[in-house]
Amino acid sequence: MSDALHASALADVLRANLGPWRASSNQVLAAMDEHGHGLADLECSVRVRRRTARGERGMVENVRAPFAQRILSILRGGASERPEVGALLGVAGDDPLIVGWDGAKRIRKLYLNLSDASRERRQRVLGALELPVLSASEELAHVVGLNLTEGARWKLYVQRAADGEPQTGDAALDALAAGQELAGVVIAYDRSPAGKARVRARFLAPRGDLPWASIAEASGASEDALRAALPYAPGLVRSVGRTPGGDWTIYVKPRAARDHLAALEPLACFRAGAHEVGVFVTGRDEVPRAYARTDAHAIGYRIRSGSPARAQVEALMRWVLEMVRRDGSKCDLRAPPAPWERTDA
Repeated sequence: MSDALHASALADVLRANLGPWRASSNQVLAAMDEHGHGLADLECSVRVRRRTARGERGMVENVRAPFAQRILSILRGGASERPEVGALLGVAGDDPLIVGWDGAKRIRKLYLNLSDASRERRQRVLGALELPVLSASEELAHVVGLNLTEGARWKLYVQRAADGEPQTGDAALDALAAGQELAGVVIAYDRSPAGKARVRARFLAPRGDLPWASIAEASGASEDALRAALPYAPGLVRSVGRTPGGDWTIYVKPRAARDHLAALEPLACFRAGAHEVGVFVTGRDEVPRAYARTDAHAIGYRIRSGSPARAQVEALMRWVLEMVRRDGSKCDLRAPPAPWERTDA
């Protein structure tokens, strides 16, 4: 697709998705162009309530603070910004942000994605923001977000490995996931005015794609209605969620989406039983997401098979980080910590 056609397609998507902010679509388009973001960086979602599907929900992934601030400002109009926005941007560091909107509810959204960050990094962020640990098992959020209207509501997302049969805590979601290979499950929390966290929704994240017929049957909305609520031709279904009240949300990438990490070859692969992890080491600024960054390199990983415990992956990645800090991308990764073994050496 030529640059002109790509820009035209993106403009159409934004006009269709911004709802009450449709008149600002050219400003959003200009900001995306100036900051190097395109259609593949968008992820839109469909909300289903009582079998009725609606759209006007979108977000731009893997962005930095200047772009996030600009989009929030465009959608804010002349109102002053909430202080919580400055607090969240102040702890973002090199980790990617997500900025978005829910047009029907006039909600602006800002998220800090710590999915690839170490436990220590996540702990520091939550402490700085005075946000809670989420359970007796001391789970730490992997994504920290804000829903912004006239007020601000903190949102926390915890990722869990999908070990064996799906266990989201929601019978309808578990039924949808039956027989599907999952990347994991996500539990979303709201922070109440009293400062406590309460479950807002539960999500499953498929490793491949989920059939639209299955999603339609589970949610009660027709396939045609689900697709019509999206502003583009659907690609990969990234996640499907359900609230305790029975509302469904389906997050979908456009068919044009490209996974930055998937385009890279792993520097090394490691196996522990049925679990395999690929480790990637690139230039510091070559990828938007990373487990950690040194002065010269970004370090990431991808689960290639199985569902390893996060503690095992953390131990492996801490060792990789130590090796890269010492010897750069030519480091010797042949002797990983137990239970990992190098498979491609």
